[in-house]
Amino acid sequence: MDNCGLKKVPLATRRRYTDLGERLDRAILRDRGVWGVSVKGKDLDPRGVEVLWLDKANKAFPACTAATLNQSAAQAAKAIAALEAASAAATAPMAQGLWIGPVRACKADVLPKLSGVTPQNPGRLTIAFDPRGTKALRQVSINSLRLPIDVRLDGKIAVQPILGDPIDNGRLVLPMDSAAQLNRAAIALTEGC
Repeated sequence: MDNCGLKKVPLATRRRYTDLGERLDRAILRDRGVWGVSVKGKDLDPRGVEVLWLDKANKAFPACTAATLNQSAAQAAKAIAALEAASAAATAPMAQGLWIGPVRACKADVLPKLSGVTPQNPGRLTIAFDPRGTKALRQVSINSLRLPIDVRLDGKIAVQPILGDPIDNGRLVLPMDSAAQLNRAAIALTEGC
């Protein structure tokens, strides 16, 4: 809208663009907690939408009218709705169990003797992944450097640590808000995937 050569943009159109911008920002922040920013493969990739949205180049669009702005807003609304629907579908399995970003911490992927509440870290949950889980966690941690990564317990965010370095060894020690949350997380590590 800012790049449009139209001198007077109707207030309702300006508000619509503002609402769409805020909706997109929320979707991007939500998904970064799961996938990070350097997403590859079949995961969600909001970066393309974000790059277009944040294009600040001063371009003149002589054919820009209130009607074309409304058409663009309608297209943006459809694209954001598609992003939200894809995110909801991809995160639906996260309603149960313990998840670090898109990686589930469960019986098949953790080393049980090294995971749980340990004497070395009382009051905290220790998770030690097997080699396959370690590889997945490393990639997620690379995607999420210097960003909050969602640690979900039964669909709710338990903690959002900010990673300064990739997790290469497949081990995490996480604080939990309560003894009940800590116990539930420890049980989730023993559940089937």
